[in-house]
Amino acid sequence: MSGHDAHSSGSSMGMVEVIVLIFLRDNLHHYIIKDPNFPVNPTEALKNGFEAAEKDFLYNHALTEDGNEVADRSGSCAVIAILIGNITLLT
Repeated sequence: MSGHDAHSSGSSMGMVEVIVLIFLRDNLHHYIIKDPNFPVNPTEALKNGFEAAEKDFLYNHALTEDGNEVADRSGSCAVIAILIGNITLLT
């Protein structure tokens, strides 16, 4: 997974953006496939997976060593393609 934050005003990514990209690359798919809606209702599994990943990141990974929140609260965008048998889901 690679990514670029189109919301960022700078041309290069900062440390927070890199941490978010690495976290999503390594974890997002786990949240999606572990959702009880997957694979029967992949749209709902995607929604729930993104929500679970966001909560996990914000509460467990977006803190500085002294327990303060990371100042950058910018969002991120994603293009998702899931192939299940002969079905392709794009979001």
